[in-house]
Amino acid sequence: MGVAQGPAEDGLTENVAGNVASGKQDIGSRVHRFCSTYDLSPRERQILDLVCRSHHPKAVADLIGCSYATVRTHLRRMYGKIGCSGLRELMIRFFSEA
Repeated sequence: MGVAQGPAEDGLTENVAGNVASGKQDIGSRVHRFCSTYDLSPRERQILDLVCRSHHPKAVADLIGCSYATVRTHLRRMYGKIGCSGLRELMIRFFSEA
């Protein structure tokens, strides 16, 4: 037999789901601000958005319909504009600044 959930537990589940959904929506606005700050191109913005949503660069290539090498080129250009040396540093910069 399962344990019955009371109203407090149901409300907690709804709050957690709401926070996750609002966090995903928040990434889009953070990406927009970050890209405006560093003058990133629309394609770089698209790639950054997907990477910030935990997509691996190889998956990003599949999602946007280009090669992995093209995604890597866009990432390298972003590193230069932002002044970082790799994806990890880009993510640290993004989540600390945006």
